Amino acid sequence: MIFAAIENGTLQAPAADEVPASVRAALLKGLAAFPKDRHNDVESLLIALRSHRQPTRRRGLIAGSAVALLGLGAAATAVVTPSPEMTEPFDCVDATDLYGEAWSTERRSAVEAAFASKATGQQMFAVLDTELQARRLEWFSGHDAACDARRRDEQTDTTYALRLACLEARQAEADLFSELLTTGDERLLDGAVSSSTTLVPIAACEDIEALQAAPRATPEQAKALIRLRRELTRARILLLAGRHGEVLELMTTQIEGLRKVDFAADLAVGLEIMARAQMQLAQYQDAEANLREALTLAAESRDHGTEARATGTLIFIVGQRQKRYDEALGMLPAGRAAAARSPDPRALSYLEAAIGSLFVSQKRYDEARQSINRVIDTLEGLERPPPDELANAYASRGELKAATGDAQGATEDQVRAVKIVGDGLGERHPFYGAFAMRLGMTHASNGRYDDAVAAYADSLTAWEATYGKDHSSCALAMLYIGIAQRQAGRLEEAAVSFADGIGRNERAPSKDPAGLISLVDNLAYVRLHLGEWDAAWLGYVRARELTIADGGEDDTRVAGYDRALASVLQPQGKYEESLQHLERNRSRLVSEHGPKHPDVARASALIGDTYFMLGDCVTAQRHYGSALRIRSDLELPPDEALAQLLIGSGQCDLAAGDIDAARKSIEHAATLANDSTDQALLARLDFATARLRWRDGQQGSAHRLVLAAVGRLASAGPAYRHRAAPMQAWLDEHAP
Repeated sequence: MIFAAIENGTLQAPAADEVPASVRAALLKGLAAFPKDRHNDVESLLIALRSHRQPTRRRGLIAGSAVALLGLGAAATAVVTPSPEMTEPFDCVDATDLYGEAWSTERRSAVEAAFASKATGQQMFAVLDTELQARRLEWFSGHDAACDARRRDEQTDTTYALRLACLEARQAEADLFSELLTTGDERLLDGAVSSSTTLVPIAACEDIEALQAAPRATPEQAKALIRLRRELTRARILLLAGRHGEVLELMTTQIEGLRKVDFAADLAVGLEIMARAQMQLAQYQDAEANLREALTLAAESRDHGTEARATGTLIFIVGQRQKRYDEALGMLPAGRAAAARSPDPRALSYLEAAIGSLFVSQKRYDEARQSINRVIDTLEGLERPPPDELANAYASRGELKAATGDAQGATEDQVRAVKIVGDGLGERHPFYGAFAMRLGMTHASNGRYDDAVAAYADSLTAWEATYGKDHSSCALAMLYIGIAQRQAGRLEEAAVSFADGIGRNERAPSKDPAGLISLVDNLAYVRLHLGEWDAAWLGYVRARELTIADGGEDDTRVAGYDRALASVLQPQGKYEESLQHLERNRSRLVSEHGPKHPDVARASALIGDTYFMLGDCVTAQRHYGSALRIRSDLELPPDEALAQLLIGSGQCDLAAGDIDAARKSIEHAATLANDSTDQALLARLDFATARLRWRDGQQGSAHRLVLAAVGRLASAGPAYRHRAAPMQAWLDEHAP
């Protein structure tokens, strides 16, 4: 018996031909009589036993020996005389088979088959395969480096054990990730490429200081975390596939489980994932609370990557979304320090992207440009830049260039972003749709409406391939297509697009109330400008009802529909009826903003214009005066709204015979409207100027100006033709 041999001091070393010398040495060290001569712990013993390059047939013997030794512990008291062979150098095990199924030939084939059903599946799989194959080779290299350091006695058994445990965790992470993809779940496949680049870098296993400082799960916690980590991986993939509602639903349950396990590192990751989904769903307060908890837990766990990402997301929410700029800026030092400690350079890129957005919100464009350029430099410095993150960096820089007047540079960056995501993920990936949408917005802002429609159509194609035709994202694409068509003056086409979008939105399984309101509103606007009064009226009534259903009677958007309904009545000559809606519009705005606000001034001006159309200049001037006083008290800068006011007031002065006051107001309005493209405004200015010229004896010039004004209104469409009535009446009375 082995115990008797130990007690009698007669324990014999295994024969040389029974086990390799290094294994024999490890066994004898484990049986040493004095604790100082034995391994530090059983884990170190197991490492020593598996460190020999052994043929498969020996594994049973080694495992059996290890199991036997597990029962000895401090009971081993015999003195064992080491043989000369015990001084044989530490040997390294061949790591080839240790990576298991994480990206084996069989697993790789199964994932490839799952992608076969997708429109751009082959392209996406190729990018994913490159990432996971490279990760596999990095894992082998990391494993060999750890073994070599131990073999050269550069690191202790304990350090070696930490590195191996880290590598095993990375292998388990890749195994779980790839196994999830074999299910063929379309939602997971959409986020596969993006999320593959967020797996913890293999290089993290070389940071000995971090490994030593990080807390370790107890056996009970580790067992409970197996299932939870699977769901965390699933949630991260869904997040990067844009399935934010599903992520929130999944994580609401998983967070409860993570709290019960009470292992800070995984809870921090879960809270950070949940918060990012909440951010996308505009649940900012909940997201902020979860991120602050995640920051504390990540710092305690020495998970600096999660700490940096959580800081970046918090900066975005607090700064860009909630305008608490000073508070957001105060987070920068801690966030950058966390990113610097992270082994993953993408942690810094994520943080800098949030900082760039913050600076853009504050119009600190030089600092924003520096942050965004750092993101681009960091990502392009990677051997395998994540396509979605790199594309987002270029798109963000494009938007910055647009904000600073560099239209050409903005377009170039947006085009590059679309190409990056197209090359990396395919032109039917949902992310391609998102970046094509941003390109379309850039084209539209530059007045290139046909190019904008083409880019939005690319978005629609990508989203239809992913979600099917009846989805809120596809409805959104139709909204933007319609807006660009409307801006290009193609009103009939725009009406078709908006109606198509409404149908898609209403049939979508996931509702988008805000999107539906925008579609109904825009269709009503087009109907108005096509002169379809009844359809426009019904459209604005529905948009108003949808707004109240979504946000309540006090929703700030409701006031706009009071004004919109008045705009349908006035072209029909129903001025008295329209006044009821305009008065209600002004009352709502006063209740919301107080009596002195730019919106209240505009509402007063519209009421004044309506009284002017009714021929009541006394009442009109009272409302014009109110609007002018508000503007003066607020010290608002001169603009086209002021030009509108001055034209109305000036014409009333003309009617009252106060020529000097009229001339002053109308000439001032002319300087403000000098660069305007608003045909209705220019027509009003032409008419007012013509009336002055007639009084100055310039009858021919006056007549030509009024004719031009009538032409402008005719070109502006049916919604403005009612304004031409008094002009035509003037022409009939004032022949040149």
